[in-house]
Amino acid sequence: MLAMLAAALSVHAQSISLSVDTIHHPAFDAEGIRVDINPFDHGIGDIFIKRLRSSSTEVHDLHLHCDGFRLSDNHIECPQGLLHSGKQPPIKLSFSYVFSSRVLNFTLRDVDLAHLQTLGSGILPYGASGRADLTLVAGSNHADLKLVLRGVAFNSPDGNHAGDGIAAQLTAVADRHGDGWAWQARLEWPQGELYWAPWYRKAGIRGEASGTLNSRTLDISLFRLTLDKVGSVTAALNWDRLLGKPMRWGFVTDEIDLSSAVDEWVQPWLDQLAIPKLHASGHTRLSGEWADGRLQSFFVGLENATLADGNGYLEFSAINASVPWLWNADTRAEIAVGAGRWGELPLGGFNIPATLHGDNVRMQDVSIPLLDGRLYVDRFHATRPEADWRWNFSGGIEAVSLPKISAALKIPPLSGTLTARVPDATYERSIFSLGGAMVIDVFDGRITARNLQVIEPMSRRQRFLANVEMRRLDLGMLTRTFSFGSITGRLDGEVKSLELQGWKPLSFDARFASSPGDYPRTISRGALQDISAIGGAAGAAAVKASPVSFFNTFGYDRIGIGCKLKDKVCTLEGIEPDGKGYVLVKGSGIPAVKMIGYNRNIDWNLLVTRIQAVIAGKSKAVIE
Repeated sequence: MLAMLAAALSVHAQSISLSVDTIHHPAFDAEGIRVDINPFDHGIGDIFIKRLRSSSTEVHDLHLHCDGFRLSDNHIECPQGLLHSGKQPPIKLSFSYVFSSRVLNFTLRDVDLAHLQTLGSGILPYGASGRADLTLVAGSNHADLKLVLRGVAFNSPDGNHAGDGIAAQLTAVADRHGDGWAWQARLEWPQGELYWAPWYRKAGIRGEASGTLNSRTLDISLFRLTLDKVGSVTAALNWDRLLGKPMRWGFVTDEIDLSSAVDEWVQPWLDQLAIPKLHASGHTRLSGEWADGRLQSFFVGLENATLADGNGYLEFSAINASVPWLWNADTRAEIAVGAGRWGELPLGGFNIPATLHGDNVRMQDVSIPLLDGRLYVDRFHATRPEADWRWNFSGGIEAVSLPKISAALKIPPLSGTLTARVPDATYERSIFSLGGAMVIDVFDGRITARNLQVIEPMSRRQRFLANVEMRRLDLGMLTRTFSFGSITGRLDGEVKSLELQGWKPLSFDARFASSPGDYPRTISRGALQDISAIGGAAGAAAVKASPVSFFNTFGYDRIGIGCKLKDKVCTLEGIEPDGKGYVLVKGSGIPAVKMIGYNRNIDWNLLVTRIQAVIAGKSKAVIE
């Protein structure tokens, strides 16, 4: 609506002046307008505007100089205009406006965006530069818009938003329907790159949308976005303009390239959560619907996919999955995995059936082949009572061949089978906790872990806490496995307050000693040499044997050692004190042997290096 609250027309020998208080239009509002015309100088005109407002943009004190200016009782036209604001270079534009039909035709030609920035706040964000062309035809019942950008660059002060070399084109058309507008728009972005923390994207995006707009709502009935090398998504949105929030939205994708989608959209988010890199391939399909303040449905489909964590611990291939989810009803998910890998251990194919309902996931009776045995889950339940997920499960490892594990891990051969039972485990607030005891049968004995916790298991800062108890491990099997001389007998051990970070020890209090009971107890010359070598160059002098030179095997009564690790230093002790030292091996019978340690404190990394050298056969002490 054009409102003339005050007008004054003055005719002089050289000029005509026209003042207008306000002009109201669906696309803009203008205030404090003055038009100066010189009809005797080839149609030169000057327009001064105190305030111009459009949407969230507002500028002040504009001066437009026009060549070829025309003004009649129904028409105003500026075919060649220069817009001035302060001392900045002028902006080229042209416009015409028909009062009776209220049709505005407005064009910006090859505008320097840096100059456009100077007009006022809200024009462009983040100090944008580059060049642009804009054409707008807007009337009471119809509007056409075309915007072309070339070489656009910008950077936010916090560095979270940036763009460079962007070339793009936006076209839009709108028609009035009742009290609102029906519109269509199309976007093409063929060049440049964009960073919008945490996501980065090179060009290659096309989008088209249509919907309606009125004073209450923005309704996007169809929005289709296509990303080169990724795929396409079709979406819809209903936005309440008064409340400033969505009322409902939904989307469905075509076939999406999983590798590109994970690298571009998922991994940047995981990086912010300090979760190791996720490797993926294959294809996925997704859909979802949100309404009434919550997600109502979601679907994930995987087709011949591969997923692997960046630490190299887990990998699953040939995954085909259909996972439908509803907030208010049970759904059945089916996940089929062709093969997998747990560290260096191969996993066979398996299926995971699951029941989903809202924030609840349940599985049971899952069996995963591992070598000649299996991993199994008796039950699994995950729920989200608050913001974070909580889950618990029971399961274990059954009858896995230790020789096959040894071969797969490329470690010295172990004998027997591995069976471990996890009676109850929970994950809550980034902490994995073991309820009860985990029992492992190995080396013809038993290892029991209690109070086991893994803190932030998916983070590079993961910490492992436990108390470990060992009972009646076969020393013969143990020493043969690790090429450590030869000892017969049985071994008990306790590792209290064990703490690892990144699977490297930070602290513990460990004690190992021969088990009580009646069984053969012998130690070889080679084992004595190995134990001495671990103690360093002075270790051999701590061995007292009689008579040593004629025997290669000795009897012993007790063997034991303790290590308390703190601040990367291991404080050592034996089975009993001996003067300034401590007894590691107490002999029995003839020939008898006694080994005494004197070094109470040793650097942990040095101790580990010596043990590795002994096992590899690269370090041997000489016993005379």
